[in-house]
Amino acid sequence: MLAEEGKQQITFTPFDPLNGQRGKPLTVDIEPAVIPLWDLSPDGTRIAFGTRSRHEARIQILPLDVRRREIS
Repeated sequence: MLAEEGKQQITFTPFDPLNGQRGKPLTVDIEPAVIPLWDLSPDGTRIAFGTRSRHEARIQILPLDVRRREIS
């Protein structure tokens, strides 16, 4: 999994290092004041994506095979 963080989003791109193939990217919008945290599930089919700020914390389980690729 390749994670590229920009100022307002993170793009997760699955890839196979043995074959050099990339999967469809998943983009998650983030607010500038939050700290993003993430981890890949053991089977590689989901991402646990969390954010925390001074006042709250949230976590989402994001499937990597979703048809809609923009998550906010």
